[in-house]
Amino acid sequence: MTGYVNIGIVTAPHGVLGWVKVALLTDDPDRFSSLDAVYFEENDGTPRRLEIEGVKYQVERALLKFKGIGSPEQAVAVLKGRKLMIPESEVPPIEEEDVYYTYQIIGMKVVDDEGATIGILEEIYSTGSNDVYLVREPGGKTEYMVPALKSCIRKVDVAAKVMVIDRKWAV
Repeated sequence: MTGYVNIGIVTAPHGVLGWVKVALLTDDPDRFSSLDAVYFEENDGTPRRLEIEGVKYQVERALLKFKGIGSPEQAVAVLKGRKLMIPESEVPPIEEEDVYYTYQIIGMKVVDDEGATIGILEEIYSTGSNDVYLVREPGGKTEYMVPALKSCIRKVDVAAKVMVIDRKWAV
């Protein structure tokens, strides 16, 4: 859904009162504590609002209770496998320069200094020292692993969804 950002995915029911286990898709594990509601995409593509009644945390996941979901059967029928989202307008701004949310750069067109298309940024791998971007050539035959370093990345234009890299990294 355009205009929304994924922050979690419902993996399973938890207990008998309709709570659900949520795998986190956010760097802020406490994100759900500050929210009144989240959204998920209905089968017809429309957003559905879920009011949050309770939040608990376990190692690397959240437990959520939603208004109107009162049993594990209902939780499975309505929510299992659904991505939970918030409107992009509710995403806190990043104050640091040259730091981006994953949703802002996944799918970006990657070009070299002269504007020649290299491919599309498809995945981001965290390596510990720096991220590495998987860029796939149009047609999908060739992949490039581009380090997320200032020496490699010349410019990122989030609005235009274009990243300019030093051509020597696309070999």
